[in-house]
Amino acid sequence: MNSNTKYENLINHHLKRFPQDQNFVKLLLQNEEFLPEEKSYGSWLKFNLNSIERGEIFISTIEKKIGPIKGLKVLDVGAGSGGASIAFYKHGCDVTAVEIDDIRLKWLKSRIKDHKIPIQIINQPIEEINFTNKYDLIYCNAVLEHVFNWKSFLHRLLEINQGHIYLSWPNKYSILEILSDSHYRLFGATFLTGKLRFLQKYYLKMMKIKRNPCVISVPTLFSVKKLIAKNSNLHQVAPFFPSSFEKIQNPERINYKPARIILIVMKKLMIPCSFMVKIAWSIRKTREILISKVM
Repeated sequence: MNSNTKYENLINHHLKRFPQDQNFVKLLLQNEEFLPEEKSYGSWLKFNLNSIERGEIFISTIEKKIGPIKGLKVLDVGAGSGGASIAFYKHGCDVTAVEIDDIRLKWLKSRIKDHKIPIQIINQPIEEINFTNKYDLIYCNAVLEHVFNWKSFLHRLLEINQGHIYLSWPNKYSILEILSDSHYRLFGATFLTGKLRFLQKYYLKMMKIKRNPCVISVPTLFSVKKLIAKNSNLHQVAPFFPSSFEKIQNPERINYKPARIILIVMKKLMIPCSFMVKIAWSIRKTREILISKVM
C-alpha cells in the first residue's frame, strides 16, 4: 500500500481503528486529484480519512439541538466517501446516501460494502430523484456551492423534509474565506462564481491549479434565508454553532491561531461571550444553519 509515503503513520493509525477501510485507503492513494508532492495533500488525505469521526462530532452536536437521532430517516446529500452515512447508521438511523461524483461514488460503494452496512446509495441529482419518502434529517455538507441551480436544489430539499435540514456552504464575505478560499486556497476566488464564474478558469490557470472542484455559486446567508421564507412558511432557520464554539469561553484551547488571538484579546477586554460568539460566527469560513420544519 505505497509504504514509501510519508503519511504511512497516519494511514496505519486509521486502519487500526477501521480495518474495513483497506480498499478505501487504496482508492484514496490511487487518486489523481491530489498528489503527495502538493502542499495540500496532507490536509486532503486527513480530511477523507477522518470522515467518520467528523460524522460522530456532528451527531454529538445535532443531538443537543434536536434530541436522539436513533430511528430517524436520514438523507446524506453529497455523501462523498460515506463517513457521515456510516456514523448515522451506527447511531441507529435508516440512511440513504446521494452522490453523483464518479470518484467519490466509487469510494462510497467500496466503503459501504466493506463495512457491511445496508445503506441505500442513489447516483442522481437531487432534483431528478423520484422520492417516495420524506426525511427526518437531511445532512447537506458543502454541496450547495457545487450545484448548477442552488435555488431549485434547496427548494427540493424543503419539499422532502419533514424534520430538519443541516446546510453548510462557504461564507462568501468572511475575511478568512476571501484571503484563502476553501476550495482553491486562493485570494478572492470565492467571488469568481455565479455571473463571474467565466473568470474562474483563467484565474486557476494563472495560478497553475489543474483541478477544478466545480464551484458554481456561493449564495449569501441572506439569499438562502429569503428563498426559504419565500418557498416555505413551514420552515424556520437558526444558526448551527459547531461544537468548537464551546471553546469560546476558553479561547486558549482554540487551535486556529488567528481566531484564538482575536478571542483572547476580546476576553481580556471583558467583552461579553455572546458578542464573541457573533464575531466568531461572522468570520468563520463556513456558513452552517439548521432548517427546521414547524410542526
